[in-house]
Amino acid sequence: MTAKGISKIVDMCPEGITTTAIAADPVVIVTENGAFDPRGLSISERVVGIAHLASEPFKTQLLQKIYDSPAFHHAKGALTDGNPKGFHPYETL
Repeated sequence: MTAKGISKIVDMCPEGITTTAIAADPVVIVTENGAFDPRGLSISERVVGIAHLASEPFKTQLLQKIYDSPAFHHAKGALTDGNPKGFHPYETL
């Protein structure tokens, strides 16, 4: 999250921004909310896992867009025991 309270986990790249990462890149994503390892997961499983890295209320908004989108088949099936595959939340002390 930025200093202004805006999530860095967004639903699409801002106009004019290009990315160099591809789905096959073996990368683990880490935020203040947890870590996500997308290796071996479907696109739907990946987007749900990445959305879980966002802070509330951004996570809820992203998940709603994902679940409402016909582009992501069986997105709700990416959850196991309340967390997506590959997602490891940080435990609060």
